[in-house]
Amino acid sequence: KIIDIAFKLEVAGADCILLLSNTTHIIASEVEKAINVKLIHIVKSVEKELKQNKIKKVALLGTKYTLESNLYKNNLSQEITIIKPSNEQINYINKVIYNELILGEFRENSRNEFKKIITELKSKGAEGVILGCTEISLLIKPNDICIPVFDSTKIHALDAVKFMLQD
Repeated sequence: KIIDIAFKLEVAGADCILLLSNTTHIIASEVEKAINVKLIHIVKSVEKELKQNKIKKVALLGTKYTLESNLYKNNLSQEITIIKPSNEQINYINKVIYNELILGEFRENSRNEFKKIITELKSKGAEGVILGCTEISLLIKPNDICIPVFDSTKIHALDAVKFMLQD
């Protein structure tokens, strides 16, 4: 269905296609093969930002599905290493995303737990953190933590704007 919609958008005159979530990008290569316009890939957008900031090791937060997939590993260059939370932390993050953030609930104890997870990932060498889920940026702000934050949704949207404003 997503491929059909992308094709219809192309036929309607779209200059590019965006899949507006990290998880949806798991089928990005199939969408890209089915269309003749540029697909702006969220991971490639994030990669440009990481390279611009000279980040070599980065923590990744997101849904369980995104974290257990190879979405970032397969689409980032090998010079960037992804550090993921533990399985227990992944389950916690996923629970907060689906049981709180999607419902518009922003609990201080959840924010504090995310900060602890990020601090632990920093102690494992993370030089920054990718917020690899649309909703996480509603809970965690750059000022909340002591390493650079890479909000994949914001980066992706800005990359699309840059593409559309090219001469």
